[in-house]
Order: sequence, then C-alpha cells, then structure tokens
Amino acid sequence: MTTMRVLITGCNGFLGGLLSSHFSAAGHDCYGIGTVSPGNAPTHALRAYRQCRLPSEAIGTWVAELRPQLLIHAAGRSSVPLSVQDPAADFAAGPPVVFQLLEAIRCHSPATAFVQLSSAAVYGNPERMPIAETCQPAPISPYGFHKLQAEWIVREFAQVYGVRAASARIFSAYGPGLRRQFLWDFCRKARANPVVELQGTGAETRDFIYGTDICQAVDCIRQQAAMAGETVNICSGEQTSIAGLAELLASEFASPLEVRFSGERPEGVPLQWRGDAAALGALGYRPSVELAEGVRRTVEWFRSLP
Repeated sequence: MTTMRVLITGCNGFLGGLLSSHFSAAGHDCYGIGTVSPGNAPTHALRAYRQCRLPSEAIGTWVAELRPQLLIHAAGRSSVPLSVQDPAADFAAGPPVVFQLLEAIRCHSPATAFVQLSSAAVYGNPERMPIAETCQPAPISPYGFHKLQAEWIVREFAQVYGVRAASARIFSAYGPGLRRQFLWDFCRKARANPVVELQGTGAETRDFIYGTDICQAVDCIRQQAAMAGETVNICSGEQTSIAGLAELLASEFASPLEVRFSGERPEGVPLQWRGDAAALGALGYRPSVELAEGVRRTVEWFRSLP
C-alpha cells in the first residue's frame, strides 16, 4: 500500500474525526483543518493540525505546501433547522468553501483527489423510493439547496478542469460521538425523564448509516469510483420509522420509557427516506454494522459520558 497524505476539513466534527482515525489506522498521513484551538482538538490521528474558519485565504498556501493525494471536505454546518433560521450563514459555510478548496487544488495541486460530504437533503421529499442518484433533486431547506449548489461546483471542476472529484450523498448518519440529532436527543431526554417527548408523528422514516461504515464508503468511493464529478449515495438501503427507532432505543434503557410524539414537524424536514445503495454496492462496498448493534453501541457510549 502506498502511503497517502490526506487532508480533512472539519476534522473536529463527528465524521471528520472518524475519517481522520480511519485513514490514519490504514497507514496514511492525515492532516486536519478545524475551528477549535489545537489544545482542544482531537489531534491523535493527525500529523498536523491547522485552526482556521473556512473560507480562508490560507487554504491555497497549505494545499500548495502539502500537495495531498486526497482532500476530504467534511466541514460545514449540518442542521436543517438552523439553515432555515439563518440561510446566509449556512450558504457562507457551504458553496463558497467548496469553490475555494477546488480552486486551490486546480492552481496548486491538480493531482489531488477531492471528496465532498454532501447530503440526502438534496432529494427533499422524493417522488419514489428507494432514492437513486438519478432521482431529480428537490431540496426543501436552505441546507439541501446549498449542498446541491456545492455538488454542481464539484461537477464544474471535474468536467472543466479535470479535477478528480465526487460528492457523497450521506443519508442519516449516527453513532458514538455524535452529540446532536435524533439518537442524541432521545438519550438525553430518556436519562432525565421517563416520558420522552419527540417532534413529528413517528411515522417519518430514515435510512440510518453508522459512522464507521460511512468512512469505509468514502474510502471505497475514492478508490473505485470514476471521480468525474458524480454523486454517490452513502446509505444502508433500509428504511426505519422514527417510532421504530424510538422503540429500539427505549429497549436499551433499564427503566420503562413512555414515548410521545408532538405531531409537529420542523420546517424543511422530509417525510420519508430510503436510499438506493446499488451504485455504492457496485463499487464493492457493504455496510457492516446493523442498526440494532449500532444503536446498542451508541447508547453504551452515551452512558459512559459524565
């Protein structure tokens, strides 16, 4: 195996941190960019760390110095409700950053491969399921629109300038270390109260994919995909109702829990999701962590927190 230099933006985040550990464990030299101070950054898997908030004029200089074989863009905002509240901030952390990273590659390191972590939010409420990459994007939130715009920038640099690049449309990521979204919210409420109040009706569905499986999928994409500006779903291909997931979570707690749904759904949140994993499967990828096992590991991690 040839050792690569891998540059990961957002290395302090849930997926960025997992990707750093994944590629470091595989024997590659990982370099990170994040917003927290070096003293608070999880730098154990990194050869070097730079603190900065993207977009930043410094990125061109660092790409020129490092000339990474792979750049994974895992930075950015990741909240649909916050994107609805503050679309300007969500945009500023999205498409302009992708453009700057790819422009740095074009100008200073054209051999660098680029993988952007996009989102299934680009699909909105799909007309049919499972949702394949060929489905017409129809985002319903600023977050989804901005991810779609970033995908077009990736395609631009691949088709016009020949940059080896792809976008990974990640469905519902979860696992130990993720301190937001449904599983985190449920666990916090379950620890504090025997009655767990949740948004929505419970009939909403999602396609959950475990964090380390996402890392394996990203690695598979950079090795096996055409890297010609295409999009690839990262999903399990299985559909799980929120009520079903809540029941699975509740079973991991010793005390009986009552789960109640408010019936109210936040703006910009889709109803049903089930991804088509055929394209990723054709690259040789198979998820390894079943939902029940992933939920067990996540609850066990949560219980270990002070």
